[in-house]
Amino acid sequence: MKTQWILTALVGLCLLTVNGQAAATFPLLPDETKVIIRSTATEGQSMHVLLANLQQRFTRVELTTERGNLLVAKTIDNHNGYSVAFDLSRLKDGRYLLKVNQGKTTLTQVVLIQDGNILFSAVK
Repeated sequence: MKTQWILTALVGLCLLTVNGQAAATFPLLPDETKVIIRSTATEGQSMHVLLANLQQRFTRVELTTERGNLLVAKTIDNHNGYSVAFDLSRLKDGRYLLKVNQGKTTLTQVVLIQDGNILFSAVK
């Protein structure tokens, strides 16, 4: 039984290290206080945002222009994780900001729309 558990753990660890993106996005020992944000572009000029480690705390997700004009906001409460999609098809090419506010902490990610493509910066 112990050998089977160790083998299962080793296979899981190998899978995490093979897929460097998954290992970087969901570390084995995440900072317990840091919200994890994973943004992906989907078909039809949409953006999918996955939030993890919310700890059931009040969280606000905003998409703004670079100048700070609010485009969309979503309030989340009593969830450990959450998934939200934003339709970006009507936005012009340019830089936009995805902001995740929780308590006194704000995490920001730049969203660049250019020639029909959606690109994301690292979360800061």
